[in-house]
Amino acid sequence: MKFSEVIQKLWDDFNVAYTDANVFKWSVWWSLSFSGYVLVSHYIQLHWEEIEPHSEQSPLNGAVESLATLLSAATIYAIGRVNGDWDKYRDIIMAIVAMGLGVMLYFLSLTKSLTKSYVYYIIFCCTYQTMATISSAGVAKFLKRNCYALIFGFNKLIGYILIIIFTIIIVEDKLFSFDIRQQVKHVLIFILYNQKLLSIRRLIKNTIQ
Repeated sequence: MKFSEVIQKLWDDFNVAYTDANVFKWSVWWSLSFSGYVLVSHYIQLHWEEIEPHSEQSPLNGAVESLATLLSAATIYAIGRVNGDWDKYRDIIMAIVAMGLGVMLYFLSLTKSLTKSYVYYIIFCCTYQTMATISSAGVAKFLKRNCYALIFGFNKLIGYILIIIFTIIIVEDKLFSFDIRQQVKHVLIFILYNQKLLSIRRLIKNTIQ
């Protein structure tokens, strides 16, 4: 097969996938949530370092990261065994979860307690991994089998582009000069706020229909 034919085949698959409203909406949700999760993961260590001098508790950053991973895996496994009508309630669940994550990250950015910060972070990781699994399933069920890598790879690319944009604007821009706590609050809440609006808009649209 010629290179031009390969490119045309990729474009055809790409076009067919993203013209499907279900694939598009779940892809947008996935890219936004992925970028938010990566930023949280990158910022959380700096956030904890800022809290540590004001806390009497010994830092358990590594243990908390490990616990978050283990509990996330357990949560995903448990959700996978639940027999429910995800197609019917997925939008409602996503809207509620997006709003909850936005509020949780806001309090995470404000707290000066390591214990509370650890708890917020673990809950955030477990919730994100569970919702990412559900949204990935929402995308995959509308794709041809040979399109999985193309679409999920592109969604991840969009997520990284969002991360780069927010990093340039909030972290590198000297105009704002945000400290770590302000960066956590403004960058992450902005991403989750957009995700929340998307979920609410989708929920309202489905309710009207």
